[in-house]
Amino acid sequence: MNTPPRSQIPINTPPYPTEFQQIIREKSQNFVGREFVFTAIHKFLHQYSRGYFTLIGAPGSGKSAILAQYVTENPQVIYYNAQVAGKNQADQFLTILCHQLMGMGNGDKVMPDNATEGSWFLSLLLQKISDQLEPHQRLIITIDALDAVDCNSQSPDSNLFYLPRYLPEKIYFILTRRPFVRERSRLLLEAPSQILDLGDYPEQNRKDIQAYIRQYLTPLTPLSKGGTGEIPSTSLDHRETGEESGDRISPLFFRGAGGDLNQFKERLIQQLTAQSENNFMVLSHILDALAQGFYPEPYQ
Repeated sequence: MNTPPRSQIPINTPPYPTEFQQIIREKSQNFVGREFVFTAIHKFLHQYSRGYFTLIGAPGSGKSAILAQYVTENPQVIYYNAQVAGKNQADQFLTILCHQLMGMGNGDKVMPDNATEGSWFLSLLLQKISDQLEPHQRLIITIDALDAVDCNSQSPDSNLFYLPRYLPEKIYFILTRRPFVRERSRLLLEAPSQILDLGDYPEQNRKDIQAYIRQYLTPLTPLSKGGTGEIPSTSLDHRETGEESGDRISPLFFRGAGGDLNQFKERLIQQLTAQSENNFMVLSHILDALAQGFYPEPYQ
């Protein structure tokens, strides 16, 4: 099955705030897989004229990386991260987001003094932008780590970050958050909405974990030596030091493996997958340990 295109029709959005640019680069580095998530987002955007799409997952499940990759592939999408220090309060969110929206040329130059007291000004800006968009255009706003919002920074019983209850046409929010009790979501929405829980897709997560491990284990010849990609050798005899091949795993780890390299890799992939329990954070710690030589002997 062909994967639907992820890119959206470009619109004039300001660049991301500096404090978010590094996060996007770091989270999207070495990204692989997650096509089932991007497909679901694509379908949602084309099925509904507006709405909220929420990606739910446990810590380490890859939510932030997915959002960073989506933004990387769609640079006209607006991005906000509530986990950044000093960015988890409603007034900070509204100030940054509204300034970005005002930079889209809708006529507003100065934020009213009470712009952060509720969602009224944000809703006004969204309506103005909606009215200016062409039929084939969309404004997409992404917010990572909604669970990190400081609820004490806003009035009780209000939506997290004062997110609008109603959305105008062609306006979408893509949110990420940890699992929550639906009755305590702090979101009352009167717009089309969809929740995708990564925990409901164990097989897809497993395949993506394995794809990540396989990419990590793929040796590359250093560019400084004219290398272009994977070393074709299938024997461990050529892995004496690991330095020339660009391996990230401790060379001692491979020395004692014995036998065919590809068979050893596949066995290692299966073992690492089981140990990670489909959690990218856990997997990252294991791979870092291997890279630093904390596990010099091959797994049996």
